[in-house]
Amino acid sequence: MITDADVTKLEKKFATKADLVNFKDVILHEIKGLREDVAIVTGYKDQIEDIDYRVERLEKHTKIPPVAS
Repeated sequence: MITDADVTKLEKKFATKADLVNFKDVILHEIKGLREDVAIVTGYKDQIEDIDYRVERLEKHTKIPPVAS
């Protein structure tokens, strides 16, 4: 017969349903944050590309060497 002590030992050894749900919540929270970041970057993509073009033009016009990335 399985006792409460045996169940406690098994719970410590193996992941419980609550552990899996908590892990899933953490992962989903991270994914949600990444999606928000991607949405923000995508929204500003045209502005970022325009700034790169403008910086290149300024560097050529002022004869400033480009900064190595």
